[in-house]
Amino acid sequence: MAMKVSENRDDLLVAALARGASVEEAAGISQLSARTVYRRLQEVSFRNRVSEMRNRIFDQTVGRLSAATVQATTTLVELLDTGSDSVRLSAARTILEQSTKLRESCELVARVGELEEMLANESEKPYKIA
Repeated sequence: MAMKVSENRDDLLVAALARGASVEEAAGISQLSARTVYRRLQEVSFRNRVSEMRNRIFDQTVGRLSAATVQATTTLVELLDTGSDSVRLSAARTILEQSTKLRESCELVARVGELEEMLANESEKPYKIA
């Protein structure tokens, strides 16, 4: 029974820290002392658990934002057909600005990928000693 309570507190602690709680907040949530939290944070395996949980939370957030982006884009496109000139102009401006930023980001990602590939190929070549 004591092991189960300890595991539950540990899970609560990991979740709280992954969500960005301070040591004191996480200690309160998990019903542990701040000293225990600091001690646990010294353990590599524990920090890895927090990091993995944070990555899962981030992935879920990105998924929700992706879905909202589709909805927001649909709304902007629909606003292009409304009767108000100011609303149509604002929607058009937003679409153009964001499309340009997206294109620039995609091009930058591609260029960085090419540079990384070039560096990887260079590092595979044997060095010549003069």
